[in-house]
Formats: sequence, C-alpha cells, structure tokens
Amino acid sequence: MKRNLLLFLSVLMLACQPTPEAPVVVQKDSDRLIETVRQQSPESEPSLDFDTDNAGLSKSDKHYTFDYESDNGCLVIHADADVYLPERGKISMAHVEHRNFTEDFMKKAFGVAFGGETAYVRNSEVYVPSKEEIATDIAGYQELIDSGRTWEKDMTEDEALAYIEELKEQFKTAPDEPIIQPPLVSDGSVQTETVDTGLGTVVTMSLNAYNDSGSLWIYSTESMDGTPMFDSYLYYPGTSDSAVGYSGGMDGYSIVNWYSRYQTYRTSAYDTECSLGQSFSPAAAVDVCTEFLKSLDVTDMIPYRECSMYLAKSGDEVKTLYILHFVRTAAGSATAYVPSLQSYGGSKTASPWPYEEIEFIVDDTGILRCIWTNPTEVTEIVSTDVKTILYEDALRLFEQMCVITYEGRTKIGEGTQVYYGLNVRSIELSMLRVRERNGDAVTGLYVPAWIFYGTLDEQYFEHHPVSTDNYETSILFAINAIDGSVIDINEGY
Repeated sequence: MKRNLLLFLSVLMLACQPTPEAPVVVQKDSDRLIETVRQQSPESEPSLDFDTDNAGLSKSDKHYTFDYESDNGCLVIHADADVYLPERGKISMAHVEHRNFTEDFMKKAFGVAFGGETAYVRNSEVYVPSKEEIATDIAGYQELIDSGRTWEKDMTEDEALAYIEELKEQFKTAPDEPIIQPPLVSDGSVQTETVDTGLGTVVTMSLNAYNDSGSLWIYSTESMDGTPMFDSYLYYPGTSDSAVGYSGGMDGYSIVNWYSRYQTYRTSAYDTECSLGQSFSPAAAVDVCTEFLKSLDVTDMIPYRECSMYLAKSGDEVKTLYILHFVRTAAGSATAYVPSLQSYGGSKTASPWPYEEIEFIVDDTGILRCIWTNPTEVTEIVSTDVKTILYEDALRLFEQMCVITYEGRTKIGEGTQVYYGLNVRSIELSMLRVRERNGDAVTGLYVPAWIFYGTLDEQYFEHHPVSTDNYETSILFAINAIDGSVIDINEGY
C-alpha cells in the first residue's frame, strides 16, 4: 500500500494532476488544454490545408526495455519496443467531428466501385412460387394445426389459420411454374427509409448494389429529433460473407500461413521486400488503396506504419494478401490507429462514438475488401506545433501508472483473481481522439499522446477459469503528451 502511494505521489508531481479521488484517469478539461497549447503557439488560425507527404511516423534511434512482475505474479509487464516519432518533427492538435456518409459521397462511391458497369440492387430479385409449391405449404400448415404443433413456426393456431387463408388467395393467381424475376438495375440512387424505433424516428440512407465484379454497401443513420446517431459504414467490394475474412478465407482461397501483426513477418517499411516469394510488394498495395481514397476525394488519410501479410492458395497458385489500415491526418500529423476491438465505453463521460477505422485487404488484382466505419472530419486546427512532455518523462509515467492501473484490475469481487500479461512492442507519438469536456456528443479533440502498443494476455482464475488472450496488437496504455495524464481508450478521455 505504501509503495503504491509513493508511486502515485511521484506521478502527481511530474504530471501536475492533483486528482486524489481518481489517481489513474481524470476527465480532461479540454478548454484548459486548448488554452495551454495556444499560449505555446501564437498563430491564430492554422489552415486545414496541409501536405500529408511527411505526416507519418518514422522509426527513431530510441529503444525501450522494461520488465515488471507483481509480488503475487498476477501482473507481468514486458517491454522491448521501438519508438516512432512524427516525420516532420512536430505534432498538431485539432478539433474533430463525427460525419455520416452523405448522399453525394454514396453516389461518388457507386461510380468508383462499378466504373460505368451495370450493377444491380441487392435483394431486389422476386421469386413467385408455383401453385404446386403453395399447395404444399397449405398442407404443411394444416398438418401443424391438426397436430397442435404451430409453435414450430412461432405461431398460434389462429395465426396459422389466417396465414393459410393468405396462401389460398395467392394460389388463385399463382403460375403453374415458379417465376424468378431478375434483380433491378441500380442507377446509384440512394434509398431513404424512415423508421419509428419507439424511442424516436430514425432516417436511414443506404446504397446496396452488386455485379459479378464485386459489391458496395454503404449506409448511415440520422435521428429526426437531432439526437446524434453514430452508424455509418462502407463495405466494398464484398460483404463479410463474400470477401476475405479473418476466420474464413476467400471464395476459392484457403489460408496457408497467417502472419499476424506482432510476428516476424510484420513489415513496418512498405518498400521493404519480405523474402516470402510474394507476388507484389507492400508499397504496391498502399498505392492501390491510396488511389481508391483519392478517387473518393479523400486526401487526408495515410497508411498506418505497419501492415499484415498472409499467403492464400487457390489450386496450385499461391498469392500474397495484405491487410492495411489507414489513419486520419490533421495539419501534417497522423492520428493513432485504434483497433476495432477497442470500442468506446458506455458511461456519460465515455467517448460518444467509436473510433474511426478504415481497413483494406488487397492482392495483386486490387482491393478485395474495404471496411470503413465511423467517419470523421477535422474542423479546426488548434496548433501545428504542440510542446509535449519529454520522452523520458513519458516512460517514467508509464512505468508508474501502468502498474497502478493494471494492478487495480487484478481482483474482481470475492475470490476472482485476474492475470494480466502485457507485452509492449512499440511506442509512438501521435494524435489520439478524446472527448471534449464542454463539447456536444459529435465533437472530439485530437491531442498528442504517447501510445504504447502491444499484446495483452488476460486470464481469470478460480470462479471464472477462462482465458481471453488477445494476440492482436492493441493500445495497452496512452499518456496525454500535453499534461502527462492517462487516457482511457475505452472511456475516451
């Protein structure tokens, strides 16, 4: 107990965060952060226009190692991490807002996806059953009624009788042979639907089309009463059941080897060849995705510094597939990559919408799948050169506060012990979105943050003997690089 208290006091002195009631995480006063940054940089209104050529991160000559194990063995932290810093030597701070996909954007995406080829409206095919098929259905429902088994169709007897009468009406005009009416040709029109959810009226805009080459499904929702709705998705060119999936493979393909984000074959240099006999390079995959985004007039995104690669086999052919993530930039600075498995919290102080994510799966034929969720827009640049806490101070904060944070989670209730194994593999200085304390539900603030990436092994003992190993890269810890306070990724502050 004394040890934790001493650690806590030392962090308070370093980070200037007098918050005895919440020693690990405090909700940030965003107005104070903005005022602090603007006093550092006298420029009044930095432009939103900024070249993204040097907006990424580059590997520095720094390397960090650290090991810790708690007395009871329930917390183990191992760090063997490279450090990545902004290429341009500076980092920005900006206001950001959630943006639903607009109708104009949907139409543009349709043009890009199909390039003038004929496409069809998804699920617009119509099947007209024959008289024989309807008669069979009538007999089947009558048999369920006679045997008292209408529950098999989740119906009461009266509901089944009413449905039989509907089938008899259909029978009168049914064809002798079944008819399959072809799907409707899509002209790129956006479908609008108004739905009363019982809690309010919601308007959904969607465009769902396909052809033999691929498909596009894009939609967004808005509330009629002004309540923010955070439900915007783009799937291209295939949906989850027809394109590459983490757990399945692809039509005609089977996974031969999987090279995950934390293993040897993870590449952080897109122009580096990995001697695996791949059919095309990571740099070529990046070019394909960048051109796709440019065709949608999206010019403020860059690839995250690492990609994943695996080999897929179709017959005797072995192909290389890449999984890439793109991140938003603001005034020449990259935002952090936040894996989708790290969602937002549900409390009043939580981040109001999930973090933006855009993922591509690419081979030498082009984009096999693109998923884009929770789009955002940078609305104002606070500063293009924020003064941050020193790297060495960030490390001291990590070593102290990470221990306090995770040790506080190693026991749940009575008799349930939790084991945490943290493996820190990289550290970067980039921008991370936090909730604005005095803002509304659709606004956020990109703040500079020291981010510790790695893998997490979480196991529950005694009453809950289960393991929730997470060997995908995630954000293990994040420190606000302006004031040294801890950022809770799940809560968004």
